[in-house]
Amino acid sequence: MSRKIRVMVADDHTLVRQGIRSLLEAFDEIDVIGEAENGVQAVDLAAELSPDVVLMDVNMPVMNGMDAMREISRRGLDCKVLVISIFDNQEYVVDVMRSGAKGYILKDVSATEMLNAVKSIFDGGTYFSATVTESLLSPEPTESETERFSLPLTPRELEILKLIARGKSAKEIARELDISVRTAETHRQNVRRKLDARNAAELTMIAVRHGLVRPETDA
Repeated sequence: MSRKIRVMVADDHTLVRQGIRSLLEAFDEIDVIGEAENGVQAVDLAAELSPDVVLMDVNMPVMNGMDAMREISRRGLDCKVLVISIFDNQEYVVDVMRSGAKGYILKDVSATEMLNAVKSIFDGGTYFSATVTESLLSPEPTESETERFSLPLTPRELEILKLIARGKSAKEIARELDISVRTAETHRQNVRRKLDARNAAELTMIAVRHGLVRPETDA
């Protein structure tokens, strides 16, 4: 790796922030550049410090993590959010990912898994803790969920979806499928439109729910 991954930690509990910072700073690949104790501070610091990855709790005062992620996206800040939470129920995870997170881990993960999650997010992929994956793959979805995760895609679009879920860029998809970058990007747009997905994280969740890919975990 040519440089360290610049990480910011956002959590309203001082001990949690310090604990995460201590764990991450033990790795040579990581440079923890700042801490925030609420959503407003997280957005402002992200704008000021330009971190590569923000580890963010959702339940924070002043502005919660989901609103902070939306504000980060609205401002066009070039950082990726990895949510770290104690909650793993399906509806909560889906709402968080729709707010713009690129990954979701639980606060009881090991230091090694936290590092793997940060590196995966930094490299353009997604990351889910094993327990979160189980929640996303839980059986008996509601009727609305069944409709939301239907896949009216062509075989080629299914290929595109799998590659997006594995964190591939349009250039990488074009190279792997031997098509032009413009064609790959057109397919990506069609897949998002057909599945009513706003970003790659939502497409990844859809792919996971249908068993097309399994998200990267430390298990």
